[in-house]
Amino acid sequence: MGDIHPRRRRRGSVQIRGAQFQGKIRLKTDPFGFFFETPPKNASIIWNNRKFAWTDEGWLAQRRQRDPLRAPLTVYEVHLGSWRKKTKSESLSYRELAEPLIRYVKQMGFTHIGSCRWPSTRSIRPGATR
Repeated sequence: MGDIHPRRRRRGSVQIRGAQFQGKIRLKTDPFGFFFETPPKNASIIWNNRKFAWTDEGWLAQRRQRDPLRAPLTVYEVHLGSWRKKTKSESLSYRELAEPLIRYVKQMGFTHIGSCRWPSTRSIRPGATR
């Protein structure tokens, strides 16, 4: 694929520029980003995720009571961009997906969710948080 050169600014967005075969340039999204532009744009937006207020103290406390090596584990792997859609061409945001996906996964008896981000990040319309 050629060299990858991230274009970074203090504020704004990040894309990875890769030189490909025959000199074509492709702009790709940062696979480790936490916040993204809405398609058809695909840059990662620089975001300070250290300000996020976690609210999972109760879950963390009850997790300490269990032995994870003896508890059953079943993973529901899902491509978030195609699991459920608003319209034929528009995916739900992460916030819009969260409640119905968790309800479905619990109803089906799964204990964990695995998120598949392929075949294309363009099919995912992320919300403000993950």
